[in-house]
Amino acid sequence: MTVETDWITAISGVGSAVGTIGAVGVALWFSQAETRRRKREERSRQAEQISAWLQINDFEEAEKTERTQCVVLNGSNQLVYDVIVSLVAVHGAFRRTAVGIDRNGPQGGYQTYVGGPFPPGQQTLTIGYRGSALQVRYGVELAFRDARGRYWIRDANGDLKEVLTDPLVLYGSGPPGPGPGAIEIHGRPC
Repeated sequence: MTVETDWITAISGVGSAVGTIGAVGVALWFSQAETRRRKREERSRQAEQISAWLQINDFEEAEKTERTQCVVLNGSNQLVYDVIVSLVAVHGAFRRTAVGIDRNGPQGGYQTYVGGPFPPGQQTLTIGYRGSALQVRYGVELAFRDARGRYWIRDANGDLKEVLTDPLVLYGSGPPGPGPGAIEIHGRPC
C-alpha cells in the first residue's frame, strides 16, 4: 500500500461515517416530527368532530323575529362542555369574532351560551340574527371545552384553534340572562 491509497481509504472512511451520522440524524428528526404530528392529532381528535352552522330556512321570518336556527354537531362519542355559539361574519361589515364582545352590550344578543354537558349528536338551537345587510355573509363561531379539559374555538371558516383561556372568560363569564341572548333547544327555552 502506498501513502496515497492510505489517504484515499481514510477519506472514504470519514465520508462514510459522516454520511451515516447524517442519515441517523435525519431519521431521528423525521421520527420526532411524526411523533409530534401524532400527538397533535390525538390532542385535537375530539375537537375536530365538533362543528356548527347556520340553518336559515326562511329569511323573511329570520328578519322579522331577529332569530334563526343554528345546528351544533358533537360527532364525537364524548361530552363537551361550556359550549358558546356566536353569530359572526365570514364576509362584510360585522364582527369576525365574538371574543371580547360585551355580552350585555348591543352585540351581546348574537351570542348564545349552551353550557354543558353537550352530548354526542346534533342539536338545533335558536340564535339571535342580525338581519341581512349589504355584502354580509354570516357564520357561526363555536367555543367549547373538550372531555380532557382543553379549550377550543372553531371560527366561522371552520378553522379549529386550541386556546389556553377558558371560553367563559374570553366571551364573558357565565350564561347570559334572559333576553336576546337566551336560547332554545328544540323549541324549549334554556
